[in-house]
Amino acid sequence: AVRSNDKTGYNLNGDIGTFQLVGWTFGDTTIKNITINGSIIGVSNNNSSPLVYGCAGGAYSLSLINCTNNASVVCAGYTSAFVANIQYADGTTLNFENCVNNGTIISTGSAASMLISNPTVQNNSSKVTYININNCVNYGKIISKNSSTLFMSQISDGPYAAKVYINGSMID
Repeated sequence: AVRSNDKTGYNLNGDIGTFQLVGWTFGDTTIKNITINGSIIGVSNNNSSPLVYGCAGGAYSLSLINCTNNASVVCAGYTSAFVANIQYADGTTLNFENCVNNGTIISTGSAASMLISNPTVQNNSSKVTYININNCVNYGKIISKNSSTLFMSQISDGPYAAKVYINGSMID
């Protein structure tokens, strides 16, 4: 599934626990040139993001290129501007290139971040997940009761922990 819609100005209003621009991704997926505007309030404790809910399994890739969030996003669960959940991304490569957050991301009960709200991929993992972040910036606010981070809320450890690269350099 390839999503390469050169469209901007998606106005999303509503419960992000039940709506994202893209639900689960299966196979290699590219999402580019998307701008999200509006005000989004989640009413559940789910992992939440206005763009992608989740990235599902195997040796696939999810690429977000030139995506911009201008929306205010508020939810009680894990909350982000771009990807909500990669719990089942066993062996997947995630690429974020030229993504910008101008909005306010708020989690009232869990964790908030710009790119990935719940990156705990290693619960039952048998393959390393790679996360590549290139030229992504945050001009907005990221606020949480428990944990506020720029790129992702947490990274599991262990032999199959996610490997994260920012502008080509691996981080620990």
